[in-house]
Amino acid sequence: MKRPVAMKVGDLVQLSAAGSKNRPNWSMEGKMGIILAVNVARKNPYQVQWLREDSQYRTKWWMKRHELKMLRSLK
Repeated sequence: MKRPVAMKVGDLVQLSAAGSKNRPNWSMEGKMGIILAVNVARKNPYQVQWLREDSQYRTKWWMKRHELKMLRSLK
């Protein structure tokens, strides 16, 4: 089985399939986020700032690795 790629500060991310199934994450569905901090001592080690199209509302959430995937190139 492939090991997940470690994420670092500055990486662009989006919700993975597992993250989309988690009900509290509904507001981040289809959004782009940026990794702000990584703290492996935490239960949810990745702090992500989620960006909206109107750029008026931004929220920061601590998330687990399986809830995130790297953002693919924008078309």
